[in-house]
Amino acid sequence: MRNPISNYSMVFNAAPYKLIEDSVKSITGETIPIKFYILPESFEKGAKLIEETKKYNAFYEKYIGPFPFRSEKLGIAETPHLGMEHSTMLAYGNKFQYNANGIDTLQLHEFGHEWWANLVTASDWRDFWIHEGFQSFMDTLYLEELKGKEAYLTAMKNRARGFKNKQPVAPREPKIAYQVYMSEPEYLNSDGDIYGKGAYFLHTLRYLIGDEKFFKALRHMAYPTKEMELLTDGRQTRLVNTDDFLTIAEADSGMKLDWLFEMYLRQPKLPKLVVAAPADCAVNCPLLLRWETPNNMPFPMPVDVEIDGKIQRVEMPDGKGTVTYSGRPPVVDPKGWVLKVQ
Repeated sequence: MRNPISNYSMVFNAAPYKLIEDSVKSITGETIPIKFYILPESFEKGAKLIEETKKYNAFYEKYIGPFPFRSEKLGIAETPHLGMEHSTMLAYGNKFQYNANGIDTLQLHEFGHEWWANLVTASDWRDFWIHEGFQSFMDTLYLEELKGKEAYLTAMKNRARGFKNKQPVAPREPKIAYQVYMSEPEYLNSDGDIYGKGAYFLHTLRYLIGDEKFFKALRHMAYPTKEMELLTDGRQTRLVNTDDFLTIAEADSGMKLDWLFEMYLRQPKLPKLVVAAPADCAVNCPLLLRWETPNNMPFPMPVDVEIDGKIQRVEMPDGKGTVTYSGRPPVVDPKGWVLKVQ
């Protein structure tokens, strides 16, 4: 590397590597060199992974701006361990495995860290969800890009099954690495809430403020200005924290969002949606909705309700809402947009 990079994730690899060289064009028009340091026995498999990585680059550049290190390279090094996101030289140890959708999930994830970790780096371990939660969201968004919205929604619902809700995703007090990844023994061998719960928070934010404003905020988190998207000498990188994203999301949405960040990131417990309907009612029946929150925290989160196959958003400015229906009972939050107690 000739330019400044984040120094939290550096390693030395030595092996009888062969070098595969290629390139890909960035949305900026610049050519990005690709260098894959691959073990001799894997050489024939390297070209396919490079072609997949080019697809991943097009996806990331579409949503979060140009590859940050165009003046350096897009580097990959085959390693005995699973993987890591070292700036411009990703460690790759997934043994060239592709899932049913044709995705090398390890490469997709680690490559995305060139934006969420190496372009924007958490200033303290307490904000490490900005690396892992943002990138986990992008992993799931890629399914939407390939397979459509329903595939994305299903994958996001599946994420909710593993949440621990034992510690805040983004605590205010400083942390060291193991406190973020494994606060208790049961966290061992699990990815922790900074991954999946962080991703689901972004999913819920997307629902609340809408796609246009959400994706604008996502891109501004990566590159606050268009001018920064043109930089390649190291000045494009910066240290960030959770409040930086709050400021960006509020500016791009025109909404106050501190209550959302407080609920999902600053404390561990989830809100519970209480739904009540009369037992014997056929016409104009009231469906009562109410949020139960830890310590009675304010939570004016709207929620979708499906009535006779049509979805409507029910606003809940004081944490309560009502909608009427006739016939069969409505389905609340049918798409699973809002993070809550299951």
